[in-house]
Amino acid sequence: MGMLLNAILFYLVLYRTPVQLKLYSILIGNAAVTDFLACFFSFLIQQRIIAIGRSLIYFSYGPCRLIGTEFCYVTRRIIAILSKHSLSEHTEILHKQLLKMDYVRLITIIFHTICDSLGMFFNMALLYLVLFRTPSSMAIYSILIGNAALTDFVACLAAVLIQQRIVPLKTSVVYFSHGPCQAIGAEFCYLMYSVALSCYAHALYSLLFSFYFRYYILKKQQPSPRLLKCIVAIISLPSCFQLIIMCFANQPTTTLIAILEQELPYYEIENETISGHANVFQWETFTVILHVTLPIVPVYACILILRKRIIIMLSTRCLSENTKILHKQLLKALTCQAMLPGLFFFGALSYICGQIGFYRHPLLESFTLMSIGLFPMLSPLSSMYFIGPYRKIVSTFLLRLFQKRTSPIAGDDSTKSPSNAIIRIITSERTDEYTNAALTHLKLVLYYILKKQQPSPRLLKCLIAIVSLPSCFQLIIMCFANEPTATLIPILVQKLPHYVIENETISGHTNVFEWKTFTAILHMTVPIVPVYVCILILRKRIITMLSTRYMSENTKILHKQLLKVYSSKNSFLFPT
Repeated sequence: MGMLLNAILFYLVLYRTPVQLKLYSILIGNAAVTDFLACFFSFLIQQRIIAIGRSLIYFSYGPCRLIGTEFCYVTRRIIAILSKHSLSEHTEILHKQLLKMDYVRLITIIFHTICDSLGMFFNMALLYLVLFRTPSSMAIYSILIGNAALTDFVACLAAVLIQQRIVPLKTSVVYFSHGPCQAIGAEFCYLMYSVALSCYAHALYSLLFSFYFRYYILKKQQPSPRLLKCIVAIISLPSCFQLIIMCFANQPTTTLIAILEQELPYYEIENETISGHANVFQWETFTVILHVTLPIVPVYACILILRKRIIIMLSTRCLSENTKILHKQLLKALTCQAMLPGLFFFGALSYICGQIGFYRHPLLESFTLMSIGLFPMLSPLSSMYFIGPYRKIVSTFLLRLFQKRTSPIAGDDSTKSPSNAIIRIITSERTDEYTNAALTHLKLVLYYILKKQQPSPRLLKCLIAIVSLPSCFQLIIMCFANEPTATLIPILVQKLPHYVIENETISGHTNVFEWKTFTAILHMTVPIVPVYVCILILRKRIITMLSTRYMSENTKILHKQLLKVYSSKNSFLFPT
């Protein structure tokens, strides 16, 4: 019944929404899809929840049993996110060191997911500017900008796939991969790591050549596009050779596990995706290490020399004002980008600390790639900020995106009233009922909009996407919290021996204080009271504003109807 009713509501949103409710229908549609999925997954599991001390066990009776216990558990997690049901879950208390490693793993996943995803977005935006919005005066140089953007995009893509932690052990190096590459295997994770490392090396060479190119065209004429592309291809050859060599340097997982168990017996390596090198002094690995580390100092020295000469030439050469401005903008962008590889130093330092045995910590092992990974994310921002034509295009786009605009319909006074915004967004708490903390943020935004002007549909969709992020992260975390059925059955037999568990589909947890489960509990329970307080305050202020604003009788009736819906949905949420 729930699926049917939500499908009907979604049909009304898509095909029968009046014009004055068009913007508000985005939130109604979002709520309908959310509730439809919650009903669908509830039908799949048809679950019974048994709380036993610090444990929580699920008995599933629905169609999910045909697929398996893991599917029933994941479905349960999705329902918890969508429907905002309270959780009470667990896993045995771990050794202090293992808890630290789990905590670091979470930081690694969140950092790479956010930073590398942003890096891909920024570099895609820069590539778009290079391909379609570059002025003719920058046509040649845009080849180098595009090369850098493409290189950084591939580096970010590889980094988000691997989300790697580097564990140096005397003469060995082991990689723990926590990203989506695990679904394919350790060899694929290692290949993606090799690609990322080659991109970092190519980015350094490309940066040096960009400085030389600015210096060259100040002394001579700029080369043809074909020649410049050939030079870029030649510059990429060392990185390509590095990638080929590194592809043959990976060691079998069994060899690496034996080294880990001998050197770091307290490290939890079960279910880890492991790759690496048993001996860094083998010629393949050692060649790559030298190629990545040795050029940094001479490249920086050359960059500083070229930068100084470019500044001198700009101050002494007779150039038009526009040409000077363009050269200075490009020089600023290059200078900013030249500072970013300094992050490589911190990554190298954290790696050396572990390699020589000076200090070892899981966070330090993850920090190696974290610091290096900031370079491809920040590099496109420097180009879009310091290069005038690109900055103007981006600024114009952002102003249009966040500009508060209205589109009044002639003859409809309800669309002319500033309070009309409440018609479109008054019940947004239902849009985000599956995460109370995000609901508070959205209500604050809605209250602000009521005082100002309605947002554009694109901005409203972006807000909904942002509000859903905490719930998505919670779902990802909880998907890794399930316990094996063999672990849960002894708890049931010991605590509830009179329960019949034969032929039952069982999933759950053994300890609600394990960090994954406890994080979900806090996320779903702690925000409830402050969120409801904020909702009541905002509701009262909205009612006050609606009673004092001038509007037609029809508009007032519509406001009252939506406010009733808003209040009733709040009461539905309270029992959860």
